[in-house]
Amino acid sequence: MTWHRRLQHRLSMAAAVPTAARPQRSDTGRERWRALVLCTPKELLAAQRLYEQMGFVRTPGRDWSPRPSVDLVAYALPLRCG
Repeated sequence: MTWHRRLQHRLSMAAAVPTAARPQRSDTGRERWRALVLCTPKELLAAQRLYEQMGFVRTPGRDWSPRPSVDLVAYALPLRCG
């Protein structure tokens, strides 16, 4: 697989997560949800740009590390209630 195909695959996967989660918010009482939050490794700049283009906002207060060698940055998509 060429580097271009690998990048396309990774971006497709990055777009699939928030796209898959969006329909669920209207099916499960979205008035309880204020935002859809996702985390991505800080090195994945292309995914971060994609999330920003999809309307996600960087939320540094939710950054975390599941292991010492893994740093995740958080993005939130504010949801409209009502």
